[in-house]
Amino acid sequence: MLDNDITGVIDQEFTIEDDQFGEKKIVELKDGGAQIAVTEENKEEYVRLVVAFRLDNSIKDQIKAFLDGFYDIIPRNLIQIFEPDQLELLISGMSTIDVDELRNATQMSGWKSGDPEIGWFWRALRSFSQEERSRFLMFVTSSSRVPLGGFAQLQGASGTQPFQIQKLYAKEGSLPQASTCFNLLLLPTY
Repeated sequence: MLDNDITGVIDQEFTIEDDQFGEKKIVELKDGGAQIAVTEENKEEYVRLVVAFRLDNSIKDQIKAFLDGFYDIIPRNLIQIFEPDQLELLISGMSTIDVDELRNATQMSGWKSGDPEIGWFWRALRSFSQEERSRFLMFVTSSSRVPLGGFAQLQGASGTQPFQIQKLYAKEGSLPQASTCFNLLLLPTY
């Protein structure tokens, strides 16, 4: 619509059809919208109002219900001090995975830090891109992000649970396994 001349092509008023729980209703996008034709001169306003309706107005009741519940848990005055990116960091954690920090916070069972397989493991993890490291972290912990307090604050099934590498005594050719409830990587010998 914005890229083409709509003169004589579109017969539309400043209204939109909205599905409200299975019932189709015509909604005016602005006061008197049912009597205002969309023309070449006002089509940008029409498109802006349609987008605003779809992204804001059509879900305002759901957003209000969500925010009411959210503010019951975290009072509005406490959350308003954060910018959106700060709030995301607080809720989701950090997206950058520091391999040295992970190594320092890791506990081992059945392995020693000098074992060749452990050296290969850390070398392989260092060679990963951040996206691959995130996928690895998701595989072992069920989260692709580092907690705000770092790897020392990883959560498991029973609270804070450190990252662990345990030797997997299995048949030759076995693949690494994970137990996400315990932030546990089961690493076979190679």
